[in-house]
Amino acid sequence: MVQLRDYQKILLHQVEAALDADAKARVMMQLPTGGGKTEIAAQLLKGQLTNGRKAVWVTHRRELTEQTCNRLVGANVSARVEKSWKTDDPDAPAILGGVAILMDRTLTNRTAKGYVWSKYDTDDLMIIDEAHHAPAAGWERSMKQWPGQVVGMTATPWRMSKEEGFDHLFGNLICGPQVADLQFEGYLCKAKVIAPPHEQRILGGKPDRYGEFIQDGIELANSDRPDVMTARALKFWQEHVGDRKKTIVYAVSVNHARNLKALFDEEGIPAEIVLGSTDQKQAERNSAIEEFRYGNLQVLINVVVVTEGFDVPEASCIVITRPTLSLALFMQMIGRGLRSKDGGGDCLILDLADNTSKHGFPETRREWKLEARGSQPSGEAPVVWCRKCYAESYAASHHCENCGYPLGQECTRCKWRPWRRWQREDCGYPHDLVCDLCHADAHVRAHLPIPEDIIVPRKDLLTEEKAPQRLFEDGCYWHLLSSETVSNGFKPLMLRTPDGEKFSSWRIPDIRKGYRIDPRTLAKIVRVDSWRNLLFAVAEWLIRNERLPMELIPI
Repeated sequence: MVQLRDYQKILLHQVEAALDADAKARVMMQLPTGGGKTEIAAQLLKGQLTNGRKAVWVTHRRELTEQTCNRLVGANVSARVEKSWKTDDPDAPAILGGVAILMDRTLTNRTAKGYVWSKYDTDDLMIIDEAHHAPAAGWERSMKQWPGQVVGMTATPWRMSKEEGFDHLFGNLICGPQVADLQFEGYLCKAKVIAPPHEQRILGGKPDRYGEFIQDGIELANSDRPDVMTARALKFWQEHVGDRKKTIVYAVSVNHARNLKALFDEEGIPAEIVLGSTDQKQAERNSAIEEFRYGNLQVLINVVVVTEGFDVPEASCIVITRPTLSLALFMQMIGRGLRSKDGGGDCLILDLADNTSKHGFPETRREWKLEARGSQPSGEAPVVWCRKCYAESYAASHHCENCGYPLGQECTRCKWRPWRRWQREDCGYPHDLVCDLCHADAHVRAHLPIPEDIIVPRKDLLTEEKAPQRLFEDGCYWHLLSSETVSNGFKPLMLRTPDGEKFSSWRIPDIRKGYRIDPRTLAKIVRVDSWRNLLFAVAEWLIRNERLPMELIPI
């Protein structure tokens, strides 16, 4: 019998409560790849499939139907893959007290011809696997025709289209722990990201009308250096893989996958390809997956098969040669390697396509929502690259998290190491070497004029929604305050600690080294009372996110 983890039990209870509260509930459950969505769904079905009720499980890949069926049966849930839905039968198959597993492609074709749910009732349940595909026309039509409740499961409630969300299909979004939380608890392993120098990275080319890179565009963008996708990719893997025994490679196209396999074969490295059903027989694909699972293959190369739902717990290295603008695809690819390893250990991610600089790390905390995400400013890259060991670290890192090499250029005033904040460095005035956010402060200290173009606009750093988080995480909060107040005719900001000691705005390093500052300090403002509300908001954000384990004491 499968024993649910504590967070799985919480998610299960939340989903059950949402279903109990609304007879027509449409619930989306989010949980990172490897978190155990199928196990939660199996327990949910065991409680739902009573008194003759029925369920449908919708999946979009043939490879996942048998895998899902085996896991449900293993959890004592009656289930069957419905491969023989006769063309002359307008009604979808149903299993009394069990689950009929259907392909989305079949449902898309059948529901386009008419209503197919005559064998199902309002108290039956539909489970949608990889529900981030639900807004697609065929999926949406199947959901809208369905008479009962719906539970969608996904690791990434995210759509390529910025104007497309999920709120027209689902009424509730229930989110589980973040990747970082599951890593901390040991349910997922840590990730180590290595990337080649920028001139050796695989380019994405021009996005298509949907906003994603396409195969032809990627190959065209790299046509003047074709070896960057093949020979250099193999060499980079050989230089960094070490003693890791199993590697999954994400290729750009079928031909690209075959070219990579030929290179691995030449080096005597056991490798095979898995492709979609139109390019490879199922028996060949299953054989390659099993050989990889049992350790007879070191490398498994694929185009799109080994992404959603594919379970290989021992993949300890992920090689990404496919550039993507899709956060969902990126998270699905790296998720294949984050499952916990026997005996511990991390997962090595070789990002040859510059995806991490667009999407961040696997453990980057993300806010999921049902509404369309809309247009968002690109901002700075969420990671910084180490020229010594090629590892990538968080954008706020002073030193490489892998080898300790100093990153960026150190600002003489704040001692921060920003690497993208030196656009205003050459202003023509003699003063200390400082970053953009300290530039106005440097002019004040040197008794120099303050040209408008060296002041970081407040609108570039303050947004109503993200001001506290971004300012503190970027280490620029105090510089913003001093620059803003000086430019508005005020003297530099002064803060007073509870014991009466005063600090000027550029003498508060602790706030950038772990948030070791009493919130009472934030509240006791001298001279610049107009910043009081912002300071309180920042302090409350820190406390709410457990960065400051203490109460905010009003004055």
